[in-house]
Amino acid sequence: MHKKIQNILKIFLVLGAIYLLADAFIHFFDFKLTDVNNDWPISALVYAQLLDKISGAFMLLIAIIVFVIHKDLEKYRLVVYLSAVWTFFLGLTFIYLSMSTDYLHIFNFLPSLSFWLPFYREYLLLESGALIFYSAIVYLWFKTRSHE
Repeated sequence: MHKKIQNILKIFLVLGAIYLLADAFIHFFDFKLTDVNNDWPISALVYAQLLDKISGAFMLLIAIIVFVIHKDLEKYRLVVYLSAVWTFFLGLTFIYLSMSTDYLHIFNFLPSLSFWLPFYREYLLLESGALIFYSAIVYLWFKTRSHE
């Protein structure tokens, strides 16, 4: 059972790293800011571009780290555990944000902010589900690891 869960965890980590690489690409090239160029003040635009590049760089860093970690889960088990705690918190944050904010209404005139997804709320819920599922996989991996 432990090996099956570990294999699922490895696959999930690789898919997550690929997702982070794609998201980093979106941030590096400011795709989410294409609609705001003429509507936002230059100071807000420059600041958003700076944060986009920083976000993209951190996503790239996390993806690289995840590719390293997935090769030897036992060696990096503390990092895996801490990442599961963090992703659980982030998943709950995304659930709260998706339930408390009407992104469809807010991004109606600037759809690039939601990356042209008319179902951005549901997208956040899907992301939160994936994050919480990752935390559950890590929990099961730790639980079955201790019983062998």
